[in-house]
Amino acid sequence: MFRTRASVALLVFLGACTAAPSVDDVPMPPVAAAGEILRVALENNPLSIDPRFVRDDEGEQIVDALFDPLVRLDQSFRIVPAAAESWDISDDGLRYTFTLRPAVFHDGTVVTAQDFVRTFNAIADGTRTPQSFLDYLLRDVAGITSARRFGTPLSGVRAVDERTLEIVLRRPRAAFLELLTDPSLVPLPPAAENDLDAFVQAPIGNGPFQMVGEYEPGTFVRLARNDAHHNPPRLQEVIFTIFANDPSREAQWRAFNDRQVHVAYVPTQRRAEAVRRFGSYDVRNRTHGVVTDLTSSVYLYAIDTQLPPFDDVRARQALSLALDREELAIDVMGSTRVAATSYIPPSLPGTQSGPCSHCEPDPERALALFSAVTAEQGLEEPLTLTLLYPRGAVHTLIAERIAVMIQDTLPLTVRFRAIDYAGLSTQREQVGLAAFRLGWRSNVTDAGEYFEPLFGSDFSDGVSLSGVAEPSVDEALMLHRAVTSTPIRRFLYQQFERQMLEEAVVLPILWYRHERIIATDVKEAYLSPAGRLNLSEIGLETAP
Repeated sequence: MFRTRASVALLVFLGACTAAPSVDDVPMPPVAAAGEILRVALENNPLSIDPRFVRDDEGEQIVDALFDPLVRLDQSFRIVPAAAESWDISDDGLRYTFTLRPAVFHDGTVVTAQDFVRTFNAIADGTRTPQSFLDYLLRDVAGITSARRFGTPLSGVRAVDERTLEIVLRRPRAAFLELLTDPSLVPLPPAAENDLDAFVQAPIGNGPFQMVGEYEPGTFVRLARNDAHHNPPRLQEVIFTIFANDPSREAQWRAFNDRQVHVAYVPTQRRAEAVRRFGSYDVRNRTHGVVTDLTSSVYLYAIDTQLPPFDDVRARQALSLALDREELAIDVMGSTRVAATSYIPPSLPGTQSGPCSHCEPDPERALALFSAVTAEQGLEEPLTLTLLYPRGAVHTLIAERIAVMIQDTLPLTVRFRAIDYAGLSTQREQVGLAAFRLGWRSNVTDAGEYFEPLFGSDFSDGVSLSGVAEPSVDEALMLHRAVTSTPIRRFLYQQFERQMLEEAVVLPILWYRHERIIATDVKEAYLSPAGRLNLSEIGLETAP
């Protein structure tokens, strides 16, 4: 039996619910000559464009353009040099030594190893105000426990000299090099510490693009090519236009059709029309059109297992068998989502080849399992289950349909509670039987970056997202993470995923699709599973 902690965590994808603006209501920068500027629509204001605090798709896209991490992932998920021109890994897999390429920040300051030390320490420091929540990225680095609790510098990160960075791990992690591709693990110039307010409005990076002016929420973010970069981009500028009050996406759609943006989100009701008019994107053959490939995001519900009947795996599986995920994906979400039958989306390597045993609807089996458990435990029916989910129209729609499915199948009364992120940790004691919504998205391909956050008690100073606290799970995760052979490690994670799916503490519900359209004059565009455009490689076809 799995034990869940009294405090649980939640990652939310938030959306506004306001009237859609017209294109004229959205601030637009001046139109430049054709072929010089790529214009990209953003659905929301970035929560932050400072690497230490970035936590949403919009912010990550901008940070990714402004900064270079040590290494990057290419379109084939291979690790390639970025700020580091070479690296060496010790035989025991604990010491990583990077040689930085000669480079300067956008303000002309030389990039040094100490600038990476500055970032890593800022992210790991649990005593800072404001505090970064990204410390989980560094959970393997020596000194992370002390940094989290007391704010001491990471003992495992040091500048050997100006161009040599050394990172020492407290335990082996075969995929650590890939983890360093995260857009947050980048160098910060001294200005980032000297004037935080100015830096968060106009970050100074080392990447292929640099800020033009300051970020003003609700308007646009303008980036210009950094000619001093080791691989200058083809584009002269990138402008991100923010459509923060456009939940229907109609303003974006009109802007796309009026050629005011090259990349936009497609309204659900316009998708068939968009495909008919502009065709479908294919990363190998056609890098424009409507993109509906799967992302690396997964929509989940976790079950509190501390109270009967959900302390019994059969009751948890019964809850899953009551859910028709295809109906949720098609009828509720208009095919913008896909029924999830495992945790790892098929957009990443290592996904399961078939659905879990309880991930397809079977009302009769669900009722039989649930009734057997409640009879054995002497529970009086009907019981009451509370669904906890973040505020927002989409989460409410999904919760309401899930409730109908459960009540139509099982002797359960389902209640709802929309809650804020900050208040979730105190909810379990107040609601009794509960299931709570989780969401997760990884920036890398290693399966451990899904399973350790969801199930590992060492994820963030002793807390897993699902509340699972099981020594055997931690032990398995610790063993798998150290396996150096990628195929073998993926196989082991697949077996681990099967086991966790059978335990049904966390239920996969939906996978996400990209819902974007790319104009025909955009060349060599690629959307990563995390949703980021390859702005360094994109070109624009100029008018003849």
